[in-house]
Amino acid sequence: MNQDPMSDDERPSTGEASSDECTIETDEVFHLLQNSRRRAVVQYFTTHDEPISLSDLADEVAAREYETTVEDVTDDQHQRIYIALYQSHLDKLDGHNVVEYDTENGTVAPGPALHELCGYPATEPVEIQETAETSVHSDEDAVWASGYLGIALGGFIPVSGRFFHVLPSEAISLQVLNAILILACLVIASLHYFTTR
Repeated sequence: MNQDPMSDDERPSTGEASSDECTIETDEVFHLLQNSRRRAVVQYFTTHDEPISLSDLADEVAAREYETTVEDVTDDQHQRIYIALYQSHLDKLDGHNVVEYDTENGTVAPGPALHELCGYPATEPVEIQETAETSVHSDEDAVWASGYLGIALGGFIPVSGRFFHVLPSEAISLQVLNAILILACLVIASLHYFTTR
């Protein structure tokens, strides 16, 4: 009987990849870490190994984002983070095996590819970094708030002008104005959605 000249140690492995092997491309890593809430999830699991409920994870992320304690997170803050995690962020992280998101039980656990994101500075659980991130997030919110305010003023000024007879009624029809405002809202809302995912 012929013996296999290759020992067990020399045979190529057919099992899963080792924990040190990179499975996420660099561009995807930066895309995953682009959002502050996804970074907060990764930061949390760098120091916690046990599964956590989605509701409790939302409180942890909210506490980081709003620079408060888990106990002091308001219902509104909790709801904002919960919806964002549920609708978008956890699916992205789960799709790259960064976390394991159990939709049936509503729990989240660290995934086998979490270590691939932990080496980046944005995921280091340093307090000063979190404070800076919160500042950036606030600046982004201010930009979008300005855009929505501009649309509101763009509709309010012509309407009030016609009401107080400052602008002639023939200057712009309400139908045209409504169409412009609806289109502007659609554009800025779409930009807001796709740039904060």
